[in-house]
Amino acid sequence: MRVASVAKAFSGAVALSLVDRKELALDDTIGHVLPQLPSSWHAVTLRQLLQHTSGLPDFSKSKAFQDIVRADPRHHFDSRRLLDFVADQPLAFPPGSRYAYSNSDNIAVALMAERVTGRPYETLLKRLVYRPLDLTGTSLPRTTGCRALPARLLHRPRRAARGRERGGERLRRLGVRRHRLHPADLSRFIGGYAGPELLTPATRRAQQDFLPAAPPSRPGPAPTRPVWASSATPPAAARSSATPATPPATPSSPLPPGTAGAR
Repeated sequence: MRVASVAKAFSGAVALSLVDRKELALDDTIGHVLPQLPSSWHAVTLRQLLQHTSGLPDFSKSKAFQDIVRADPRHHFDSRRLLDFVADQPLAFPPGSRYAYSNSDNIAVALMAERVTGRPYETLLKRLVYRPLDLTGTSLPRTTGCRALPARLLHRPRRAARGRERGGERLRRLGVRRHRLHPADLSRFIGGYAGPELLTPATRRAQQDFLPAAPPSRPGPAPTRPVWASSATPPAAARSSATPATPPATPSSPLPPGTAGAR
């Protein structure tokens, strides 16, 4: 089965496994690891990317990106170039000062993992996640965009005819570099990522810290709901990837619905 945004948990698993191996550190910055990215982003740390407190502009909200998707839902995107869509934009806020989900965070995490190891993300998944957890029914198809999806899933003519299909719905169906998992593998992954099988106790302690949520100013989830620090931690496990050395200021704006791992 395709697991859509649940696949984002795997980039967190790869990054934290590299932290365990001392190949990455939670306080490594974009400037240190990915100096080719915009200089205004250089102070952002791996920790903040995993927490979605980085301030990186979200490539999926870029007009240029959305125009391409609307014109051709089957368009083939190179996931390693997605940040190009927002490379001319500054940070949305000072790193660590607030929470805001950004798909760009997940891309930057994977790029950092590739840079420090010199290996493709697909190889890192196999070495650091699939093999340790014995995920024999899991793959990351090299096909991008919607090319591998059945035709019946690509369009909803009746909705489109009534003008109800929104650009966001098309983006959610894009399925860029999504995982395929057997249900048993998904269960093993969640248990391993949130439990003792994949990470050392020290890294797991950092993973299990979380950022307190600000009270919502509109109807929504309970104000005590935590914001998981990982872009990728399974919500049911009540975990986050890391906690900053100095906790960021309490966000002043309401949180978007859902946790970082539920997008």
